[in-house]
Amino acid sequence: MTDNALANGLAVFCTEWGTSEATGDGGPYIDFANRWVDYMEDRGISWCGWSMAQKNEVSAAFNSTTSPTPDGSWPDSEVSRSGHFYRAMIRGEPAPIYTGYHLVTDFSEDAPKFSLNPDNPNAGISFSYDTIDGQPVAVIRGVSVGFTGVWSNRPWLEDVEIDYGVYQNLSFDIYLPSAKVTLGSDEEAFLVKPVLSPTHAGFWDDTIPEKRLSHSEFKPVPGTDWVKATVEFSLESMNAIPGHITQHLLIMMSLTPDTEDSDILIGNIAFSYMHNGDVRFYPVDEAGVFEGFPITFESGTREGWVENGASQINSSDLLIGKAETQALMFPVEFIPGLIEWEDGARLGSPFLPEHELTLEMCREITAFSMEMFLEDGKATTGGLQLTIVPEPDGAGYWYEAGQISIDPINGGERFINSEGVALRKYTIVLPFKIADYSGDDEVRVRRIILALFNGDDSDYSGFVYYDNIGFIMR
Repeated sequence: MTDNALANGLAVFCTEWGTSEATGDGGPYIDFANRWVDYMEDRGISWCGWSMAQKNEVSAAFNSTTSPTPDGSWPDSEVSRSGHFYRAMIRGEPAPIYTGYHLVTDFSEDAPKFSLNPDNPNAGISFSYDTIDGQPVAVIRGVSVGFTGVWSNRPWLEDVEIDYGVYQNLSFDIYLPSAKVTLGSDEEAFLVKPVLSPTHAGFWDDTIPEKRLSHSEFKPVPGTDWVKATVEFSLESMNAIPGHITQHLLIMMSLTPDTEDSDILIGNIAFSYMHNGDVRFYPVDEAGVFEGFPITFESGTREGWVENGASQINSSDLLIGKAETQALMFPVEFIPGLIEWEDGARLGSPFLPEHELTLEMCREITAFSMEMFLEDGKATTGGLQLTIVPEPDGAGYWYEAGQISIDPINGGERFINSEGVALRKYTIVLPFKIADYSGDDEVRVRRIILALFNGDDSDYSGFVYYDNIGFIMR
């Protein structure tokens, strides 16, 4: 229609387009939006984007906490993902690329620590921990230049239990003494190879290729006697899908004759992914199930979550705040004796029907997982209940797939967040009992509802935080 209008000499102007679904939430679908902008650019069509709003929804150009500025300029931290895209399009810049990551360990206090794999040929390896340029690191001594290369030196992190199937890359930092490295040289300085132990396979998967770092790949760390290289490994060779869990992680390594007898520092071991908001860039399993999880709220928006049905909260109560990282937060007040669902908080995710999550596909989901945080000291009695509730499309009702009790007084792991707030963290894995539902396998799931209510006369009054919402596949 547009092309026909242009062909007939009519003026065309796009009064509104956006990065989200028509509701203003969902996404942001940056790649889809980019195609639309390209279409208008090719045809010389001017446009207005939706919307220049300070609102807690995906399509808004600003975060809900953004403050007006006299000169109309805003720092990057106050511009939403959609806003960064609008701004790039106005400036004629490339569309931004978004990434996410899971930090396995930064070797800070209580973080997972290296030990020596029992099958390690080189028993002379030892470990300690330090900081360099303010960054906690593992110090590894005694790594050899063995005839079996990296297989002679097998430090490992035990029981990490990471769903690596939703990530594309594994990365970490490596430090060597600057006295041992000739900057600019193409000679080999360090050999390294990660090996994962998938729980579904029952054996070590060593398909990730070894990397051989040259001296030239290391850069000086100012004010120290160390040089640093960040090494990244693609996980493509593992053919992983969501639900593939690694129990342990080996970081096998070897020095070379140039760097023999060096201490080695390692930091920031993390899994990461890159996507641009397009459905096809999210991980899918072999059946093509959309896996837009984990939902991390690092976009600074509520990622489409809204109130559902009778609830003591509404969408205007939903904010983005700081738990360990950015999280969805909302206030609740529970009164002993009021134990109905409408006295609690019910949230729903509206995006599922678009992505063809059928009941048949749901039967491959083992569990629903998330992190929940409560403010410490905000309850004196009782407990809460959290229930996961799938809602089939067109079935006319929903059903309970799993439920867990939450102790807001003594439960969870207590910590102080970066803003000085004392929180309790609950790592939640709820069985996803879709198999108990007898509906047609082709029926799609309309949404997932999270119902938090008073399970045992609780008087908790404070903020609740949700983060890292996801599925665990079979």
